[in-house]
Amino acid sequence: MKNALFIGVMVLAAAIFFGCNSESGGSKDQAHDSMQSGDSAADDKEMSGSEDWIRAQPVDLKALDLNGDGYVYQDPMDWNVISDVEGKCPKCGMFLVKVTIADAAQNLKDNGYTVK
Repeated sequence: MKNALFIGVMVLAAAIFFGCNSESGGSKDQAHDSMQSGDSAADDKEMSGSEDWIRAQPVDLKALDLNGDGYVYQDPMDWNVISDVEGKCPKCGMFLVKVTIADAAQNLKDNGYTVK
């Protein structure tokens, strides 16, 4: 009886472990790709017009700081998606994070982008 209970608990634990990991399983790119498909009209509306936030190299961060406060909003997954206003990344749907110009430059450099 104890062996059957132990096996049942192990099967349940494995099912929970693999079930929880199945959503985020695979490579980082697969998880990123799955976030690209929004399922609500509100998400599409928030992201419309934000395609111009995808920056070509070299990235001129000082020119992107339109209000001159020393901060920009950057996607922590798609580092070249940068704006001077809050919003969601047009590539993956993640919220942009407020960072200093210096931090944004370092994030870009650390991830293979060039900065002016």
